[in-house]
Amino acid sequence: MGTPHQGGSALDQVETLPKFMKVNNRILQHLGKESEYLELQLAQYASISSKFVTAYAHEVYPSQLASGKAVVLVPTELAIAPDNADGERIAIFANHQDMVRFVLKEDNGYKKVLQCLILMAGKV
Repeated sequence: MGTPHQGGSALDQVETLPKFMKVNNRILQHLGKESEYLELQLAQYASISSKFVTAYAHEVYPSQLASGKAVVLVPTELAIAPDNADGERIAIFANHQDMVRFVLKEDNGYKKVLQCLILMAGKV
């Protein structure tokens, strides 16, 4: 859900996120472009990915930064693992902070994620 599998291009701007948002800098340092940590994870996953149904969820709307600038933190192209480009793509019509906050079961994002989970569970 909004993981920058290829590194986040806007992650260098995260320090300008609103103060009320909690940011884990230990994790964040490993999510940038050309991250050795992400590359290692991708290589490890690539060797087993054919055994799984993979879904990549990404936000559609930009997040408001404290600077006033609005940025999509993890755009579609960075949310998809390069060796698994045929994985299910799920566009969540929310910003990065709200993409997993479903208020109602009728929410389209909730329905998309639920359908994907049901599909994955059926293939186990």
